[in-house]
Amino acid sequence: MLELLALVLVVAGAALAAALAVLRRQAQRHARLAEALIAQRPRVGADPLAWFEAARPMLEAAGVRGLRYRGRWFASPVEGGWGTEAGEPRVRRFGAGEMALEVALFLRPARGERRLLRAMPLAVFDLLLEQALLGKSEAIAAALARQAELTLYLQHDMKNLAQWLLLLADQFEDAPDERLPARAAHLRQQAPLLRRRAERLVDLMARRAPVDAPESDVELAGEARVFATFHGVELATAGDPGRTRLDRSHLERILDNLFANFAASPGTPPVTLRVERAADRLSAVFRQPAELAIPPERIFEPLASGRAQGTGLGLYQARLAALALGGDLQAQPTADGLEFVLALPTP
Repeated sequence: MLELLALVLVVAGAALAAALAVLRRQAQRHARLAEALIAQRPRVGADPLAWFEAARPMLEAAGVRGLRYRGRWFASPVEGGWGTEAGEPRVRRFGAGEMALEVALFLRPARGERRLLRAMPLAVFDLLLEQALLGKSEAIAAALARQAELTLYLQHDMKNLAQWLLLLADQFEDAPDERLPARAAHLRQQAPLLRRRAERLVDLMARRAPVDAPESDVELAGEARVFATFHGVELATAGDPGRTRLDRSHLERILDNLFANFAASPGTPPVTLRVERAADRLSAVFRQPAELAIPPERIFEPLASGRAQGTGLGLYQARLAALALGGDLQAQPTADGLEFVLALPTP
């Protein structure tokens, strides 16, 4: 009897040791998957939407059959994913600033310790996605703070330039005729410095900060023609002229940034503008057939730009200006490009 009991205990101990060994290997495997997820962070960088594809190999190894995400991305709908939607759904919601996502993972059936161990890499995936969104939001806040700092530099440089022009005007106005050649020679010596300062001002003014202004009567179509001419863009208008009363500085910021993003090269189709009035709203549709340099869902995303010299802040600021007026600015994909729809209130 004792021999049988001893044999049972030995077999049970061996089975327990084997089970513990298997469990240990499984735990080590899932820990390696979590470490591999963490190692993908540099590859993702400042683009949280790239995280879903970067994490795919590790998630599939952890038992994820498919992934789907959708939500709002800086005023634009966004969705995507990979794999199949077969299996147990696991849905989580994430958000930071103007980024809001619902992420669904579809899991292979698992029980007991396998289910518990699988939770570790999935929790790491959630945490890293949340960190990526928060990092993006912080980067945007830092960029806007930098924009405010540049505005202070702009004001300072503008003041210095104005003072220099006043001094120059006094020197030329009061100088006798025989002193004018000397004044001109002095001005010529200062020309290189003046050019550098002017170029710096032009660069800063391209990223100018909001300026409060009183409301005034404006005609949307007429204001659009002014900025189209400034940016060298051909414009064709139709519909209501769009007369209304609002803060002109906000409207100028919208139009300036909109036309700065339209192509102005020879042979490029003109921008068409159609304005319609309905009750207490104006709706202005800007459209130009052109190949998109950036995905539609990223049009208003700060720091996202399809141009080599772009800052990715212009259209974001344009939409903020539209919201400040009590309206909105949206981008809608078309068969041959993109159209911007500007909604403005009317008094």
